[in-house]
Amino acid sequence: MRTLIAFIALSATVGCYSAEFDAAAGSVFTCEASEDCDTNSSCFRGICTNDEGPSVNIVGPEENSVFAAGDAVVFPLTLSGTDLKLNEPNGQSVAGQGYLLVEVDGVTLPSRIISGQLSGTVSEQLNLGILDGGYHRLRVSAVGLDNEPYANPSAVADVGLWVNDGLPHVGIRSPWPGDTYATGEPLDVSVVCLNCTFIDPDLAAADRVDEPTPEGHTHIFFDRREGVGGTLDYPACLPDCNFSYANNGSIKPKNKTNQRSVEGVVEQVPEKAGALRVTASLNYTGHFPYPSDSLDPAVWSSMPELLDQLVFEAISINLED
Repeated sequence: MRTLIAFIALSATVGCYSAEFDAAAGSVFTCEASEDCDTNSSCFRGICTNDEGPSVNIVGPEENSVFAAGDAVVFPLTLSGTDLKLNEPNGQSVAGQGYLLVEVDGVTLPSRIISGQLSGTVSEQLNLGILDGGYHRLRVSAVGLDNEPYANPSAVADVGLWVNDGLPHVGIRSPWPGDTYATGEPLDVSVVCLNCTFIDPDLAAADRVDEPTPEGHTHIFFDRREGVGGTLDYPACLPDCNFSYANNGSIKPKNKTNQRSVEGVVEQVPEKAGALRVTASLNYTGHFPYPSDSLDPAVWSSMPELLDQLVFEAISINLED
C-alpha cells in the first residue's frame, strides 16, 4: 500500500472549489425526480444528467470520522467502484480506463492513484499533515487517460471529516462547494456539527442550553444581494440579519434531540445564475446566534469579539439556468 503525502495548511471556514459536471450536452433540463428525465439520464442536483461511465465509492474513512487537533491526519483511503481500470495517463482516451485524483478542501493532492481495479478495492495511505480544527472535505474523481475528467456524477465520490479542537463547529455537507445546481430550484441542504447538537425546539428545555454541549438548530443564509436585506454577508450583517435567513432555511430535526446532522429543503433559491454564497450558522433554540443571548445592536457594537466566537460555515456554489 503506497503512501500519498500532502502536507497542507487549510482553513475549513470558506471553500471555493472547481469541480463541475457537464449537466447535458446542449440544453439543460431541470427536474425533481429521475422520472422527469429521458431514459438515458437521471435527476442530479435538479438537472437531468447522463450517468453513463465509471463509478467511484469511498469505503473508508467513514463519514464524519474525527481526528485529533495537533496531530497529523493519517488514514487509509479505501475505494471501490465499477468500470474503471487504473493506469498511467498517456494522452489517449480509452473507455473504462483512467486514474483517480484526490482533493482535500479543494486542493488536489500531487499524487495520482494509477494502479488497481475498482471492481475490487484500492487502498492508499494518506497523510494530510496537521489541519485546522473543524470540518474538512475529501473528494475522489475518476479521470481518463487523456487527463479529461469523466463527466458522469457517479465518477465522483466525497466524504466529510472532522478535526476536533474541542470547540463547537458546523459544516455544510450538502451542497458541496463549487458544484453546480439549477437556479430557482429547491436546494437540499445537510448540515453536520461537532461538539454541539441539533434539537427540535419543541423538545428543548430552554431557549439557551450550553451544557454538556451547545444545542440548537441551524439558519441557512444566501449571499445578501441588493434588495434582499442589504449587501453585507453573514456574519457582518448581524444582528440585523438574524431573522433574514433563506425561506424555509431554519433547519430543525423534527421530533428529535441530540442530533449531529440535520437535513432540509430550502425552497426559494435565487434565480440569478452565477456564484452563490451559502452560510449555515449555529443558533440556540431561542434563535440567538451562538454564543450570544442578545440581538441588541448596542451589545454587538460594544462586543466586537462576538463575531470571532460565532459558529458558522460559508461555502460558494454555482447556479446555472
